[in-house]
Amino acid sequence: MVERLQRLDKLQIWNCDSLEEILESQEPGISQSQAQKATPLPLLETITCLEDDVKDEIVFSKLKDLQLCGLPRLSSFCSVKCKFEFPFLEEVILMDCPSMQTFSMDEIRMPKLQKVKLTGDEDEGFWDDNLNSTIQLHLMRKSQGDSEN
Repeated sequence: MVERLQRLDKLQIWNCDSLEEILESQEPGISQSQAQKATPLPLLETITCLEDDVKDEIVFSKLKDLQLCGLPRLSSFCSVKCKFEFPFLEEVILMDCPSMQTFSMDEIRMPKLQKVKLTGDEDEGFWDDNLNSTIQLHLMRKSQGDSEN
Protein backbone atom coordinates (compact mmCIF):
# COMPACT_ATOMS: atom_id res chain seq x y z
CA MET A 1 0.00 0.00 0.00
CA VAL A 2 2.75 2.45 0.91
CA GLU A 3 4.47 1.80 -2.42
CA ARG A 4 1.27 2.71 -4.29
CA LEU A 5 0.78 5.86 -2.22
CA GLN A 6 4.34 6.96 -3.00
CA ARG A 7 3.51 7.11 -6.72
CA LEU A 8 0.68 9.64 -6.31
CA ASP A 9 1.06 13.26 -7.42
CA LYS A 10 -2.18 14.29 -5.70
CA LEU A 11 -3.80 12.84 -2.59
CA GLN A 12 -7.28 14.08 -1.66
CA ILE A 13 -9.44 12.54 1.03
CA TRP A 14 -12.74 14.28 1.66
CA ASN A 15 -15.72 13.73 3.95
CA CYS A 16 -15.05 10.43 5.68
CA ASP A 17 -16.49 10.47 9.19
CA SER A 18 -14.73 7.32 10.37
CA LEU A 19 -11.14 7.79 9.07
CA GLU A 20 -8.74 8.11 12.04
CA GLU A 21 -5.31 7.81 10.35
CA ILE A 22 -4.02 7.64 6.80
CA LEU A 23 -1.17 5.18 7.45
CA GLU A 24 -1.08 2.77 10.35
CA SER A 25 1.26 -0.05 11.20
CA GLN A 26 -0.42 -3.42 11.34
CA GLU A 27 0.47 -5.70 14.22
CA PRO A 28 2.84 -8.53 13.29
CA GLY A 29 1.14 -11.87 12.70
CA ILE A 30 -2.04 -10.42 11.20
CA SER A 31 -2.28 -10.92 7.47
CA GLN A 32 -3.59 -8.25 5.14
CA SER A 33 -6.66 -10.37 4.32
CA GLN A 34 -7.41 -10.82 8.04
CA ALA A 35 -7.13 -7.08 8.58
CA GLN A 36 -9.48 -6.38 5.68
CA LYS A 37 -12.04 -8.86 7.02
CA ALA A 38 -11.82 -7.29 10.48
CA THR A 39 -12.57 -3.78 9.19
CA PRO A 40 -15.52 -3.43 6.80
CA LEU A 41 -15.02 -0.74 4.16
CA PRO A 42 -17.88 1.57 5.26
CA LEU A 43 -16.16 1.88 8.65
CA LEU A 44 -12.71 2.55 7.24
CA GLU A 45 -10.51 3.88 10.02
CA THR A 46 -7.07 3.66 8.43
CA ILE A 47 -5.23 2.61 5.35
CA THR A 48 -3.35 -0.27 6.94
CA CYS A 49 0.13 -1.22 5.88
CA LEU A 50 2.19 -4.17 6.98
CA GLU A 51 5.23 -3.66 9.21
CA ASP A 52 7.44 -4.79 6.31
CA ASP A 53 6.06 -1.95 4.17
CA VAL A 54 7.00 0.72 6.71
CA LYS A 55 10.62 1.69 6.52
CA ASP A 56 12.64 4.22 8.52
CA GLU A 57 11.77 6.81 5.90
CA ILE A 58 8.98 7.09 3.33
CA VAL A 59 9.53 9.39 0.37
CA PHE A 60 6.51 10.65 -1.56
CA SER A 61 8.62 11.56 -4.57
CA LYS A 62 5.78 12.80 -6.80
CA LEU A 63 3.20 14.27 -4.41
CA LYS A 64 2.51 17.97 -5.07
CA ASP A 65 -0.97 18.39 -3.56
CA LEU A 66 -2.30 16.97 -0.28
CA GLN A 67 -5.90 17.68 0.78
CA LEU A 68 -7.49 16.22 3.89
CA CYS A 69 -10.91 17.76 4.39
CA GLY A 70 -14.03 16.90 6.36
CA LEU A 71 -12.36 14.18 8.45
CA PRO A 72 -13.66 14.75 12.00
CA ARG A 73 -11.94 11.70 13.54
CA LEU A 74 -8.57 12.05 11.80
CA SER A 75 -5.92 12.29 14.54
CA SER A 76 -2.76 11.98 12.40
CA PHE A 77 -1.44 11.11 8.97
CA CYS A 78 0.68 8.31 10.45
CA SER A 79 0.99 6.77 13.92
CA VAL A 80 4.21 4.91 13.07
CA LYS A 81 7.50 6.54 14.07
CA CYS A 82 8.79 7.08 10.57
CA LYS A 83 10.43 9.97 8.74
CA PHE A 84 8.58 11.42 5.77
CA GLU A 85 9.91 13.33 2.83
CA PHE A 86 7.72 15.22 0.38
CA PRO A 87 10.29 16.87 -1.96
CA PHE A 88 7.73 18.40 -4.35
CA LEU A 89 4.77 19.06 -2.06
CA GLU A 90 3.55 22.61 -2.74
CA GLU A 91 0.01 22.68 -1.34
CA VAL A 92 -1.46 21.26 1.86
CA ILE A 93 -5.09 21.79 2.79
CA LEU A 94 -6.23 20.43 6.16
CA MET A 95 -9.80 21.63 6.67
CA ASP A 96 -12.43 20.41 9.10
CA CYS A 97 -10.08 17.93 10.78
CA PRO A 98 -10.73 19.00 14.41
CA SER A 99 -9.17 15.88 16.00
CA MET A 100 -5.84 16.17 14.19
CA GLN A 101 -3.17 16.70 16.83
CA THR A 102 -0.08 16.01 14.73
CA PHE A 103 0.79 15.03 11.20
CA SER A 104 3.31 12.35 12.15
CA MET A 105 5.43 11.11 15.05
CA ASP A 106 8.81 11.81 13.43
CA GLU A 107 10.62 14.25 11.15
CA ILE A 108 8.83 15.60 8.09
CA ARG A 109 10.76 17.22 5.24
CA MET A 110 8.74 19.41 2.89
CA PRO A 111 11.25 21.85 1.35
CA LYS A 112 8.83 23.45 -1.15
CA LEU A 113 5.90 23.90 1.23
CA GLN A 114 5.45 27.50 2.37
CA LYS A 115 1.92 27.51 3.79
CA VAL A 116 -0.92 25.32 4.97
CA LYS A 117 -4.58 26.13 4.58
CA LEU A 118 -6.41 25.03 7.75
CA THR A 119 -9.81 26.68 7.37
CA GLY A 120 -12.10 27.62 4.52
CA ASP A 121 -11.75 31.29 5.52
CA GLU A 122 -8.06 31.47 4.71
CA ASP A 123 -6.95 32.62 1.29
CA GLU A 124 -3.25 32.59 2.03
CA GLY A 125 -2.84 29.96 4.74
CA PHE A 126 -0.03 30.08 7.29
CA TRP A 127 3.21 28.38 8.24
CA ASP A 128 5.19 27.88 11.45
CA ASP A 129 8.47 26.15 10.57
CA ASN A 130 7.06 22.64 9.99
CA LEU A 131 3.73 20.89 9.53
CA ASN A 132 3.49 19.51 13.08
CA SER A 133 4.13 22.91 14.69
CA THR A 134 1.73 24.59 12.25
CA ILE A 135 -1.04 22.18 13.29
CA GLN A 136 -0.21 22.70 16.99
CA LEU A 137 -0.24 26.49 16.59
CA HIS A 138 -3.61 26.33 14.84
CA LEU A 139 -5.05 24.17 17.65
CA MET A 140 -3.71 26.59 20.26
CA ARG A 141 -5.15 29.62 18.45
CA LYS A 142 -8.48 27.85 17.99
CA SER A 143 -8.75 26.86 21.66
CA GLN A 144 -7.88 30.42 22.74
CA GLY A 145 -10.53 31.75 20.37
CA ASP A 146 -13.10 29.26 21.67
CA SER A 147 -12.34 30.15 25.30
CA GLU A 148 -12.83 33.86 24.56
CA ASN A 149 -16.34 33.25 23.18
